[in-house]
This record gives sequence, structure tokens and C-alpha cells, in this order.
Amino acid sequence: MFNKFNLGHRAPWLSGLVPQLGNEKYFIVSDPDVVPDENTPSDVFEIFEHMLHSNPKIDKVGFSLRIDDLPDHFIHKSDVITWETQFWQEVYWPGFYKAPIDTTFAMYRPGLGHQNGNSLRSAPPYTARHLPWYQDFANLSEEDEYYVKHSDHLITNWNTDKLPATVRAQLTKLRAQQSAAE
Repeated sequence: MFNKFNLGHRAPWLSGLVPQLGNEKYFIVSDPDVVPDENTPSDVFEIFEHMLHSNPKIDKVGFSLRIDDLPDHFIHKSDVITWETQFWQEVYWPGFYKAPIDTTFAMYRPGLGHQNGNSLRSAPPYTARHLPWYQDFANLSEEDEYYVKHSDHLITNWNTDKLPATVRAQLTKLRAQQSAAE
């Protein structure tokens, strides 16, 4: 969807697109820098729709983000692994975890507004890649430099040299919880 204005990650709702879709069809919203992994089976959307149909209390179903292949040059590699690991803890159904999803690639129940709550993330092989995690920030293209400079760092946490204080605090808490669980 093209917009003349940058409405951010809630653009499908703020632009009026989601209400235009009506209350009858499942729909997908994704950040533009999240793509299904090349090994994701082609039946992924049927699987997501089946999970929504079979679980009426679930609002959306989406991908878990792949973290097992992050390059060493990614400055926040260990932070991302710590962060994403929390979303692989609560098995809801075989192959699915109960975990919040923001606007990372997900299929929504018809008519829903933007929310992060009752969500499922799929387990491998149904994963997606968050493309900025694979970029070498020391060697960005001119276009990528532009996006990094002009992104809202309150929303885009991982595209900066230094993580926001709120994210750093949450990571400290997660690391303490993970250490206590070991």
C-alpha cells in the first residue's frame, strides 16, 4: 500500500484501509522489512487461517522471527536473541507459541483494530526474517542510511547503534529471568 504520508506502523488502520476491508475477510499486516524465510512452506497462510478459525479467542497469528542465523557483524545480535527468546516460551498448540505480535507479519481476524494481545507466533519452519538484523551497519547503502536516519527510533529499536533506555532495561530484566530459570 502506498501512502503520501508516513503514518508509521499503524498505517493500515489510520489510513482507513482496514475498515474498507470489512468484517468478513482475514487480512495480513506486515512491517515492510519482515519477509517469510525462504524455507517457509507455501501453506503458511492456510495454516494461519486455520489457527484463527479453530481458536476464536486468538486475534492474530504470525511468524516467529528467525534468530539462529544472525550474522556476527550485527551489533545487537545477542540482544535480539535475548529479546526474541521470550516469545518461544509458552507453547499454545504444537507449532505455535502464545506471544504478542506488533505489526510484524501476521494474519488478523476480520475487522480488528491494531493491538498486540491475543496472538500466536508460529514455530519453525514457519518463520520470517527481520531484514535489518542481517545488514552490516558499518557498510550501509545510501538508501539504507537514509532510512536509518529518518526512522522513528521510538518504534524502530534495532536500527541504531545504541538501544533506547526502555529496551535496555527490559533486556536486563529478561537476562535476569533467563539466568534464574537455568
